[in-house]
Amino acid sequence: MTEPIRAVLFDLDGVLVDTYEAWYGLVRAAARHFGAPDVSRSAFDASWGQSVEDDARELVPGPTTREVADHYESHFGEHVGRVGVDREARAVLSDLRARGIRTACVTNSPTPVAQEILRAADLEPLLDAVVGAGDVPRPKPAPDLLDAALRRLDVPPTAAVMVGDSRFDEQAADAAGVRYVHYDTRARDSLARALEREMGPSGGGGA
Repeated sequence: MTEPIRAVLFDLDGVLVDTYEAWYGLVRAAARHFGAPDVSRSAFDASWGQSVEDDARELVPGPTTREVADHYESHFGEHVGRVGVDREARAVLSDLRARGIRTACVTNSPTPVAQEILRAADLEPLLDAVVGAGDVPRPKPAPDLLDAALRRLDVPPTAAVMVGDSRFDEQAADAAGVRYVHYDTRARDSLARALEREMGPSGGGGA
């Protein structure tokens, strides 16, 4: 018998919000700022979901990871207008709260950037925790972000689900011992249906 789900962990970019174009613009601007080569769309596609450390090594070579993160944090606001909110995100988060299921955002984005995005999307008040890059030693695909979120929520991994859109999310969920649901805002799917496939319509444990 599968343990009932008591918490849902959401990736941010590509799940609760569609930030693809915003991040693509920001990364290209960062590359120009630091004198790095322009970032092609194919290179950005291949990097989607990775950590700032990986960005600094692969997309914006030259500056330190901290310098790239600082640039992202200082300049994301210039691109926030290109963020699209999943049409179901507020309803799904509100429904989970009404069921008594805890929620957290776990993201490889720097925490201040994640909070800025969530505030702009009016989703931050509906989440019980936000854990981002800089809050833990290792980004996804390591389990650290998920482990930290579960500690804050006081929920064991066996009673949690991770909703993500990348191989980094899936690998992190597997490493943390958390069930995984794949979803992204650009897919022709429903966030509510994706969760119901794992949880059932009343929030019970999935098969």
